[in-house]
Parts: sequence; structure tokens; C-alpha cells
Amino acid sequence: MKRLLLILASQTALLVAVVVVQPASWLFWHQPDTPEELRRVK
Repeated sequence: MKRLLLILASQTALLVAVVVVQPASWLFWHQPDTPEELRRVK
């Protein structure tokens, strides 16, 4: 049971991370005034 909860928690954390990171990286990527150095990092 503990193992199942751990898997469920990790899946939820992964989903939350994707949902939070995707819009942030999308906004970062589409900023027209982003310096070239920062764009190369992605």
C-alpha cells in the first residue's frame, strides 16, 4: 500500500511539474526581448 501511494505521489508531482514548467518555458521562449545567450541555454 505504501509503495502504491509513493508511485501515485510521484506521478502527481510529475504532472504538476509539467503543468507548471510548460507555460513558464513557453512564455520565456516567446519573449521577443530575450537575449541570445539565454535562448541558447534552452
